Amino acid sequence: MQPAAPMKSASAIALILTLAFLALLLTSAVHAADKGPQTFVIEALIDGPSELRVKKNGIYWVNGPNAKPGRHNGQEFPTFVDGKPWRPNWKESRGDRGNDKSATRSVDRIDPTKIEFKLVMVSFKRDGTGIEKRDAIKAALAGEEYSIEIPDLQSGSRWYRFELIQKP
Repeated sequence: MQPAAPMKSASAIALILTLAFLALLLTSAVHAADKGPQTFVIEALIDGPSELRVKKNGIYWVNGPNAKPGRHNGQEFPTFVDGKPWRPNWKESRGDRGNDKSATRSVDRIDPTKIEFKLVMVSFKRDGTGIEKRDAIKAALAGEEYSIEIPDLQSGSRWYRFELIQKP
C-alpha cells in the first residue's frame, strides 16, 4: 500500500501548481484592467461662460460674468462628479453671478496631462439625452492644467454632462 503515497503527492503538487498559475493569471488580469482608461463624469448646470480646470490634485471652477455653475434663477444645484454632489466653495460666496473662482475639489488619481474630453449631453434637464446646439466647448491642456471652457452664450441655463477620460 505504500506505493500509492507518491502518486497522491504528485497529484497534490500538480494541483498546487495549477492553482498558483491560475492565481498569477488572475493577478495579471486585474493589473492590466487597472492600467486601462479611467473615466470621470462631470455634470453641471451652466449659464454663461464657465471653465472647469483640472489639476493634479483635483478640479475647480472659474466663472465669467453670468451665473456661477449650478446657480440660476435663485436655484442652487451641485456639480456632480461621478454622480456625487459637489457644492463649490466660491471666493465671493454671497453672489450667484460674476467673475469668481472656486476652491479645489480633490479628485484622486487624475492627471491633467493624460485627459481626453468627451461631451455626452447638453439638455434643459439633468437626466436629458442628446446634445442641444450651443457654443462649441474648448478643451485643451493649458500649462500644467487641463481647461474645459464652456462659453454657453445662448439664453437660459443648460445641464452639461461630459467625460474626462484619463489614458494610462
